[in-house]
Amino acid sequence: MTAFATDAFAGRTVLVTGGGAGIGESAARGFAQLGADVMVVDITDGAERVAAEIGAMGARSRAARIDVTSEAEVGRMVEECLEAFGRIDVLVTAAGGFTHRVPLVETSLEEWEQVLRVNLTAVFLCCRAVLPDMLSRGRGSIVNVASEAGRTVQHLTAPHYSSAKGGVISFTRHLALEVAGRGLTVNAVAPGVTLSPRIKDLYSPETLEIMAGRVPMGRVAQPEDQADPIIFLASDQARYMTGVTLDVSGGRVMM
Repeated sequence: MTAFATDAFAGRTVLVTGGGAGIGESAARGFAQLGADVMVVDITDGAERVAAEIGAMGARSRAARIDVTSEAEVGRMVEECLEAFGRIDVLVTAAGGFTHRVPLVETSLEEWEQVLRVNLTAVFLCCRAVLPDMLSRGRGSIVNVASEAGRTVQHLTAPHYSSAKGGVISFTRHLALEVAGRGLTVNAVAPGVTLSPRIKDLYSPETLEIMAGRVPMGRVAQPEDQADPIIFLASDQARYMTGVTLDVSGGRVMM
């Protein structure tokens, strides 16, 4: 396998949800460095910041502040991307997460449903929304961001988040099978703990040190460690891979 050419994604449009911080931001920047036009989507003003910084690099980028749990807003997101760039070649669903750990007995129905909406329903909505354009052209790549929490059991997560990310992996496989003969690939990454702003807020330095000690490679991930596998799965170099979940966890998960 050869290294990526600097224009590997030239002429392609990449839409990244959760692109305003963390893994999504790093992926958006990585695609732009390889020549892509990038639509940066986030519910926060981080989308505008990242898009502006990508533009300053000389790449074309546009921001959209979108709630990816809203069917109407996801539809608007796709319309704006097609209006700006004329096509969607790659979708990366990096939006997600949870705000605090809670045992199941203390989990309210409202919280359960909210975490599933953000981490699983949003993936469904975004994938469904981009499919018409991709299918009409017979080409496209979708990379869903799952989690090691969806691959194995661990104490330092929460039941709603683990369930949602496990659902992302199953959804990815089903969609991959559904569109495999139509020129599209659908894959996922399952990151281990990654030092995004959300993770830094969620866990204390002491807890992060414990987590790092449980990783065979001896450290937790940086966002860039997750962005490169995402870019690979969206690239021509992964053209014969679909329905795959890459474990990017420093050896924590080995399947």
